[in-house]
Amino acid sequence: MNLIKFSSLLFLITLLNACSSTYSKASRNGCLGPGANYYTQDAINFNERTKRYQYQSPIVFVKIFKSMFGKELEFKDRCEHTKILKKALNNPNDLESYKWENKKLQTYGKVKILKTTPKPMSFNGEVCRDYISFIGIKNKVKKYSFRACNYRLSLFNGAPVNSQGFTIPPLTKFDGWEFYNLNLFG
Repeated sequence: MNLIKFSSLLFLITLLNACSSTYSKASRNGCLGPGANYYTQDAINFNERTKRYQYQSPIVFVKIFKSMFGKELEFKDRCEHTKILKKALNNPNDLESYKWENKKLQTYGKVKILKTTPKPMSFNGEVCRDYISFIGIKNKVKKYSFRACNYRLSLFNGAPVNSQGFTIPPLTKFDGWEFYNLNLFG
């Protein structure tokens, strides 16, 4: 068995063990906002976008470790964050903030739409929206930047590509939107 297949198999086994019941439950219930599920989605996405490389990067194991042991939101909070994200994406105004808070668990979240870019040559309301997602757990705040597009990005209309020229898949998809890490765009 060559190194790539062995690494991929090892990754999948580890990932299956790493996927918390909270992420699985969030996935089954459509609570997949990328800020609320960042570590797990980032590990899955990193493996997806590097699986064609000749050698699997050891970074994939760091990302799996983070998804297993990093502080993430409980199921109910993931759904709250996803709910305000949907509300923000479906509101046409930029620079508006949407918030939620769970005082019992000392968690909160905020989504702020930064910029909306219409798809070139489209008149169907197809847009990409850049936004910031803040997640607070106790006294720690994490900030993530994403691009959400309500149409499929391709190599010719702005999809990010890796060093080998392959289109990078989105972190997640739901409600007609594809979500990408904003850092992947120039």
